[in-house]
Amino acid sequence: PDADHEDDVACHTIYLSDEEPAGVDVEFAPNPASDGIWITLPEYHQTGGYIFDVAGKPMQQLEIPGGQTRFFWDTSSLKNGVYIFKIDRWYGKFVVQHP
Repeated sequence: PDADHEDDVACHTIYLSDEEPAGVDVEFAPNPASDGIWITLPEYHQTGGYIFDVAGKPMQQLEIPGGQTRFFWDTSSLKNGVYIFKIDRWYGKFVVQHP
């Protein structure tokens, strides 16, 4: 650590609702992602998911393809960084790192 905090990295737990999270049940591959990422859910849900940045700011809403528990999502429009995917009480963290 030094006096210049611009390069410091910190990780915090972020709760995006008043419900206790069920746990990290969402899987991502590859992680870190560049142009896209496969998202795997533990079971199918008819609701959409949400992408948040690490500050909790909503970045995008995702529609889950009908009947699927695994789908591909294009990450090319996101800046490099850490993101959180949340659907119902499930969540997971992934990294976007463009070359």
